[in-house]
Amino acid sequence: MLVHVFTGHLSVCVMHIIGDGTYDMQVYYRSLTATCMDLNFSRYREGERLKVINVIARRVGK
Repeated sequence: MLVHVFTGHLSVCVMHIIGDGTYDMQVYYRSLTATCMDLNFSRYREGERLKVINVIARRVGK
C-alpha cells in the first residue's frame, strides 16, 4: 500500500497479487476545498480499468 498525504489531498494505491500471478490495483484520491470534497476511485486488473467512481460531496449548512 502506498499512501501520500499533502495539504488538502490524500492518495492511496493498493496492489494485490492474486494466486494465479495476476494483479488487482485500487487507486483512491481525495481532495478537500472550502465547499466540497472530491473523491475518485478506480479499480484495475492487469492494467485494465474495471471500475471508476467519481463523487463530489458538497458541504451543507450545519
